[in-house]
Amino acid sequence: MELKPLFLDMNLRKIVLVDKTSNSYHARRYLTDKYGILLNTYIMTLGQYISQLTERALNEKKLELIDREDSLYLIESIMNDEKSEFQYFKREVISLNTYTEVLATIHELKKTGISYDNYALRGRIKAEEFARIFRQYHAALTRLKMVDEADLLKLPAVPAPNSIHLVFDNVTWLPLEKSFFENLCRGDFRLIGLPKPGCIQRPSNYTYLSENVVVDNGYLINTFCDGRTPNNLRITRAYGQSNEINGIFRDILLRGLRFDQCMVLYTGGEYVDYIRNAADYYGIPVTIQEGLKLEDTKPFYLVSQLIWYAAKGFITEDIKPIFHSAVLRLEILDYKGERVADSKLYEYIRALRVHSGAVRLLNKLDSHVRDCDEISRKMIEGPSKDKYLKSIAIGKGLMHFVEDLARLEDISSGTDEWLKSLLDIMVKYASTPEDDKEEGGKDKRALEAIRNTIERYLEGPCSYRSVSAKWLYELQQRLKGSSKDLSTPEPGKLHAARFSNTMLISRPYVFVVGLDAGHFPERRSESTILSDVDRKGLSKDLVLEQRKTDSTYKLLEVLGGFKGEVNFIYSYYDTVKVKETNPSSFIQEMLGRDGVPKSEYSFLPGSIESALTPMEDLMLDPSELLHKGEDIGNKATGTVKDFISGHIFSASQIEMMAKCRRMFYYKYVLDIPEDTEEVPGHIGWLNPADRGSLLHSILERVVSETKGSEQPDLMIERICNEEFREMDKRVPCVVRHHYDIMLKTFQRAALRYGRYYLSMITSGEVLSSETEKDFIVPVEIMFLNEEEKRSRTIILRGIIDRVDINRDGTITIVDYKSGKPFEDNSANREKLQDYLYTLAAREIYRGREVKEARYEFPLEEAEGIYWAMDGAKLDALTNEKARIILAAIEDVSRGCFRRAEDSKHCTYCSFYLHCRPHINGGDESWM
Repeated sequence: MELKPLFLDMNLRKIVLVDKTSNSYHARRYLTDKYGILLNTYIMTLGQYISQLTERALNEKKLELIDREDSLYLIESIMNDEKSEFQYFKREVISLNTYTEVLATIHELKKTGISYDNYALRGRIKAEEFARIFRQYHAALTRLKMVDEADLLKLPAVPAPNSIHLVFDNVTWLPLEKSFFENLCRGDFRLIGLPKPGCIQRPSNYTYLSENVVVDNGYLINTFCDGRTPNNLRITRAYGQSNEINGIFRDILLRGLRFDQCMVLYTGGEYVDYIRNAADYYGIPVTIQEGLKLEDTKPFYLVSQLIWYAAKGFITEDIKPIFHSAVLRLEILDYKGERVADSKLYEYIRALRVHSGAVRLLNKLDSHVRDCDEISRKMIEGPSKDKYLKSIAIGKGLMHFVEDLARLEDISSGTDEWLKSLLDIMVKYASTPEDDKEEGGKDKRALEAIRNTIERYLEGPCSYRSVSAKWLYELQQRLKGSSKDLSTPEPGKLHAARFSNTMLISRPYVFVVGLDAGHFPERRSESTILSDVDRKGLSKDLVLEQRKTDSTYKLLEVLGGFKGEVNFIYSYYDTVKVKETNPSSFIQEMLGRDGVPKSEYSFLPGSIESALTPMEDLMLDPSELLHKGEDIGNKATGTVKDFISGHIFSASQIEMMAKCRRMFYYKYVLDIPEDTEEVPGHIGWLNPADRGSLLHSILERVVSETKGSEQPDLMIERICNEEFREMDKRVPCVVRHHYDIMLKTFQRAALRYGRYYLSMITSGEVLSSETEKDFIVPVEIMFLNEEEKRSRTIILRGIIDRVDINRDGTITIVDYKSGKPFEDNSANREKLQDYLYTLAAREIYRGREVKEARYEFPLEEAEGIYWAMDGAKLDALTNEKARIILAAIEDVSRGCFRRAEDSKHCTYCSFYLHCRPHINGGDESWM
């Protein structure tokens, strides 16, 4: 039957069914081009049509249709119910993708007429647990008086009078969908046939086959199937996926093609980012069929960074990106009423030197503002006071934002309260610019979508008692996968779409990318919920059989009726996987055709991209990351065993390893910086590292410069003043009061130390001394008792603060400590530096015995405070300390990075929020 009279009949209602929502536009454009005006014509998917037809029946039965998002929340609540004991679908291994696939599988079974009590779902743990989830999902819908999209197929429906149905013959319907449709129209419908490459077998999941093809085969099918000379066909190769896209944009500009006459078809989702980046670089307006993805907007970047900030343990450095990317709307003014740039705000926060903890950051900010306020009150007007007034204004301006951040740290109040805090920050501070209508509109729509997603989650059945890293990851992925407003082609803009989500191209210039063997033909992975074996036992209609030729068939079907110019592009080198790639079988087939012009895009190689995002890296199962003899992972090079055997250790590294393997892993394997909380230029002036460095510099000069001096006290005072001035140049001290107090403290300590040292020289007890004795020597760690002997040689490096040569020919090792003295018991067990330096000294000063190894605490007011181990005590503890060191090295060499056995070490650990024992609990030994 000729279709044109149908579309011109105003009184006849035409229902045109397509396979996907994204194809509604292409179908309407094609039908309009072919038949002219479309009167009283509605184009939609079968699912959309069924929703319209069954609305009345739902109202009569007082039922409500549950949408996909709420269905996912329902599945999530079932699978995370603490009362449910799943062996296969354990909470530790399921994710947002699991919920999505479980829901899709349930819908497939329901649309095939298979219930949760089917006998084929018995006998295997995974299938039985899936059936249990299916049953609980069905019961929950019944309890809530709701139905899902599959249940609509069981409701009565009546089509509008005087209507006719037309179906494109590439639809893929399941048995109940097909039965519903054919009963609805009583078998009276028309098929719209698409191009059919006769040399390739049609995909087996197509529901109908139209014998009367409406769309004529174009030259592409003739070229591929019949080997005819092609018309308007080019094949191009490029170095890397990004250069495939760059080549297209350059080609369009150099040839002067109209943007709205060009279309890009891609095979993989990773090409979307390349297209967006190239569009920004070359200034070409573009629409992408997936629509507005939230991940491409400022509000998503803000919410993603906040989630990342929480998942990583509220490390201050992790909020830096949001202050440098124009995603915040803070509008903070200084005391003169001038706006302060966001980047300057982060510099202010960073100056507080709080390594981690939003609450600690808030407390430090509040303390700093009060200190500055107190000082400013005592100052006269002038530039010096202005600095404090500016600091006060900025601090008060930041206070509300930091208070809101601090609420995110309350992870024990449950996911609902945490989400409310997150949403509050987004509503208050997310930037949605007004000056650029397009961009501003995009960001406003994105903020609205994020808000709706979070509010729907709060209204749903999913709530957990505490926030976990896994839940945060799923939240980020849920937002990342969201999109808003499907984008159809627009005048004046280049359009891009995934080839499998389109049909019947109407633009005269088409570029198809991703045609290397790695991307095409697309490969189907077997379902993780129901394998093909399980599906075969349930129904032949569920078997996801897919031939390699299906993708080629789909591509030829999309371009089969095309009359314009086609450009096929493939990459011969994968810059992400860093390897050469081959052209796909489709390209190889086309390259054999005579008359096909070949060209090459010559661009510099793109940068090699990381295989893991930060959040994915965070969520890696640690047991997969580190094993004996296997790669450490993407943060370090080599193997754990190689790392130990080739590593040059310091005493502090070994002490840290012995105290807590996990701390050693974070600091020395992953290279995560350890930070301190003193604020340069404000509160306390120097951090512990700078404080210790200053003390060592002063004492080294006291030893070397005071011997033979007639006025040693004046010499020591001069040394302190000079060293303090040098330190002030490197780390300026704004509050002079802090400088003066610390100078007096160090002067008193240096005088005590100098007098004590000179008395030993004068008495002849010490003949001479060496200061800052640096070394790199091999030392043998040996554990020996009646039952066993173990030893290991390591390379040890270090600097001995002072080595005294005694008059009896022995040596004394001295190490300065700027902290508090420690007790004998903890030092015997945990302080290994004395033992290690003794081994090193025996190698350096061969023939001399170590009389004593001592720690001195010069800053303590009591004179002569130190902790020492003489030779006899050292020998007595040698075995115990060797055993501790060997046990630590053996654990680390096999990848075992367990937490400290004594939890007191966790209290002040710089990596406490990386380790997250308060979130994870327990002890995962294998990091």
